[in-house]
Amino acid sequence: MKRDENDEVVSVNGEPILLDQTLPIDEATPASVAEWRKSFSIFTETFVGVSTGVFTTDTCRVSECAIGNLITDAMLDARRAAGVQIAFTNVGGIRAGLPAGNITVADILTILPFGNTLVDLTFTGEKIVEMLESAAQGTSITSGKPVISNSVWAGLKFTETNSQPAGDRISDVQVYNSETSEWEDIVLTDAYLTVTNDFVAAGGDNIIQPPAASFVTTDVMADALQHYIQTLRTFGPELDGRWRQEVQP
Repeated sequence: MKRDENDEVVSVNGEPILLDQTLPIDEATPASVAEWRKSFSIFTETFVGVSTGVFTTDTCRVSECAIGNLITDAMLDARRAAGVQIAFTNVGGIRAGLPAGNITVADILTILPFGNTLVDLTFTGEKIVEMLESAAQGTSITSGKPVISNSVWAGLKFTETNSQPAGDRISDVQVYNSETSEWEDIVLTDAYLTVTNDFVAAGGDNIIQPPAASFVTTDVMADALQHYIQTLRTFGPELDGRWRQEVQP
């Protein structure tokens, strides 16, 4: 490579090697990979629990979905002792569903492959409703940026009416009170401790606008899901009406 006095590249030479299907496979590499995989397989093949049905991601971006419920329930369970009331995460971070039958660590890592960690953040009820409204219209009310991925929730339920004008599509927002085991109307001026993941906290998918100024990470998200399923032992896909949708003429 040759550069001029302004450090601009003026010429390049070399002997590039074309890497395509005509290049023969190196016989030693697959053998090495198989050997390396042995110790990792001891971990990934660990039994976690039994699923009685198939979890899919097909509807997660547009409606309540069982895999989203399972993940956010696990997040809330992991942080409830710290006083967390609400959990939410971005649908874009859920990369797969779950098969029926025995579930292993490999399945967990396939669902949540990014190594995201849990983050506790405090929001007013007004801000939570704003995030729901932003997701419903696909644009952040605060910044005007597109909300790239919808979000799924636990400890919270609400009604979305798409026929209503943007900014007025969310209603009947309620927060679960674990002390009284009752659902209570969200109070716009109250502060609620929530848990999400580090990607979302930092502004990922424009779900939180503006992004959190600072935060401390806690558990690995995949570990929280694994522990929750191990606690359940046997579980299945369930919808409980936390994301209700109404269509008005």
